[in-house]
Amino acid sequence: MRINDMAPREVVNDLFVEACRELFQAYGLTAELIVENAEQRRRTGYVSVVSATGNGIRLLSIAAIDATLLARTHHLGIEIAQSYLEDWCRELNNQLVGRVKNKLLEFGCEVITGLPALIKGTDMIALRHPESESRRYVFATIHGGLTLTLEAVLAADFRLADGMSAAEAGPVMHAGAVLF
Repeated sequence: MRINDMAPREVVNDLFVEACRELFQAYGLTAELIVENAEQRRRTGYVSVVSATGNGIRLLSIAAIDATLLARTHHLGIEIAQSYLEDWCRELNNQLVGRVKNKLLEFGCEVITGLPALIKGTDMIALRHPESESRRYVFATIHGGLTLTLEAVLAADFRLADGMSAAEAGPVMHAGAVLF
């Protein structure tokens, strides 16, 4: 990816979508990014949020996942307790933001991620930072849908370096890896 030809915000959004696809593949799912319309909107089973912040960048990932899809990706199978699904919703979004974090590190951008939180309620309204840009991505699988929203606030002088080698990027972790 030649980032010199792209605005930093577009690079961050592209990295987010790339991380989404990789996460789906890790759980054996084929997901297609679709254009959302009123007929495709479904009530989701679970919603989690995870933040990431760094020098000149603040991200918030919001994952709304159909209960059936969430259960199918859980290692215990589709007949599991609600508390396990709630934890799994948080964990999937945490894995997504971890993947985005590693991708940003390859462009010289270090971010620190927060702890994932689960959101419950009815008739909720999202409040946005006045300078944030929101991108909503709706993915469809044969087992249900997933709506991912990326809220991004980038400083006016925020820049990404051209792609770095693994040695330059430092300890970029692969999914599931642990660094001691």
